[in-house]
Amino acid sequence: MTAAEILKKFKLNRTHCRVLVLEQLMHSEKALSQQELDHSLRPLCNRSTLYRILNTLEQKGLLLRIAIEENNKYYFDESLLNQPEKQLNFVFFHCIRCNDVIPMQQVKREGIRLPEGFTMKEQHFVIRGICKQCNRENYIQ
Repeated sequence: MTAAEILKKFKLNRTHCRVLVLEQLMHSEKALSQQELDHSLRPLCNRSTLYRILNTLEQKGLLLRIAIEENNKYYFDESLLNQPEKQLNFVFFHCIRCNDVIPMQQVKREGIRLPEGFTMKEQHFVIRGICKQCNRENYIQ
């Protein structure tokens, strides 16, 4: 499904900037920050438009926002399109050297048991460490 088709399915206007932002996130293997998106899309989209687009896409359930220290990263996964009502479980790896946030799709986890009366909507876990690329660069130096 293309970015334009996804926006149409979720009843969002298919503006040029929305399509570009969603395409960037769809084709990225890692979560991207607003600054990374701003850098790659400038001058096509201004910063305030980008901020509004990210908020709208997150509110519609098309993106996950991962809080990493004082910075947010945004991640798109196709499972968000097909299962908006399903409980979402994601594990991410945050490299403390390069600051990349990478989805760990091969990691399986058991659900967390909540106290009676509590309802979980989603769960996201972040593992912190040093990624393969940064480890490789460290050995080369």
